[in-house]
Amino acid sequence: MYKYCITRFSAYILFGLCLILSSCGTRAPRVDYRELARAAVRLEMDIDADDNHRLYVEVADWIGVPYRHGGATHRGTDCSGFTSAVYKKVYHKNYNAIPTLSGRKTVEKYPSAS
Repeated sequence: MYKYCITRFSAYILFGLCLILSSCGTRAPRVDYRELARAAVRLEMDIDADDNHRLYVEVADWIGVPYRHGGATHRGTDCSGFTSAVYKKVYHKNYNAIPTLSGRKTVEKYPSAS
């Protein structure tokens, strides 16, 4: 009778532990493999499983966008606008471009010797 109680108690503990651990599992990020394949073709490269898929898909979407000074849209962009737009879309954070890239007054990094 004593062994039966320990076994039954162990079964309840095991069941409870399984229930708790199964509820805190993580999910793999959703990947649209068709969109990823299109990005690989447009970028002319292989994309591995452990690469940042969202980044590659977003960058491939910008291929063919014309250059426009100070632009940051698909109608036209420059390098800093492209970087900030991609960074915001992929990582959901604002990326402030360096002021010297946006045409503002530059600061001389190494003053000339007089």
